[in-house]
Amino acid sequence: VRPVRCRGGNMKYRGLRVDSGNFAWGSENCAKKVRILDVVYNSTSNELVRTKTLTKNTIVQIDAQPFVQWYLKKYGSDLRKKGKKGAAKDAAKDAAQEPPKEPPKKKKEQEAPAEKVPERAEEKEKSKEKEKEKEEEKVADKAKKDAEKPASVTKKHSDMRKQIDEMRRDFAKKMEDIQKRADERKRQEEETKKKMQDLDNGSKKESERRLKISTGTSATPAAASEGASATDESGKRKREEEDRRKDDKRPKDAAAKPKDDGKSETDSKQKKDPKDDEDARKKKRGGAQEIR
Repeated sequence: VRPVRCRGGNMKYRGLRVDSGNFAWGSENCAKKVRILDVVYNSTSNELVRTKTLTKNTIVQIDAQPFVQWYLKKYGSDLRKKGKKGAAKDAAKDAAQEPPKEPPKKKKEQEAPAEKVPERAEEKEKSKEKEKEKEEEKVADKAKKDAEKPASVTKKHSDMRKQIDEMRRDFAKKMEDIQKRADERKRQEEETKKKMQDLDNGSKKESERRLKISTGTSATPAAASEGASATDESGKRKREEEDRRKDDKRPKDAAAKPKDDGKSETDSKQKKDPKDDEDARKKKRGGAQEIR
């Protein structure tokens, strides 16, 4: 038990592990310190019952011996003995144990207890018969319940089996659908792979065909390399021949075409007479007047 400080400097005591407590019997105005046996019920959760956690409003089983002793001391009756059966048994025990205090003096006093003893015996027999009847009734009720139970149990089992079968069928259908989808995906992937392979093969064939056309040889890698080297050499040779031809053509063109200086054109322009220009202007004017 640990103390907890509260408002106003007051103290509360928190029980972490408790095996006993102070319990009150309100109707009898009696309180006793009693041992706690078990936690029976808790409205918040069954987990608190399982772990035997003590909280507010927890229902607890306690040892009732101090209360029984107090009740016996105050009222003179034992609470452990229930009903008329207990009272009859107590009376029988008292009659058997208690000896007669005074010797019998009169006949009437002797006859009275003789009449009471058979009455007690008859009461005991009647109580025994009633107990037997009750026991027989209980046995019959149990037999009826046992006879009724199998039918209800079989119904429940049949319903449960039907539900389980339905669930299994649904699960099997779902698994089949999933398998079909997986197969379709695999098939699509295989088709795409085949298409890609076909495209790769087609591109390879086209490259080989182009190499064959360009080199005129087989499209093997060795032959392709040989063809490429041959094409490079032939191209170099062609370029060298074109360069030589250009070099050969240049002097011939220079000899055939005489060099034109800028002076010839200027001389021809300067040699023209100004009279010719005036005549041309007059002609243009005259033609314009005739048109008008």
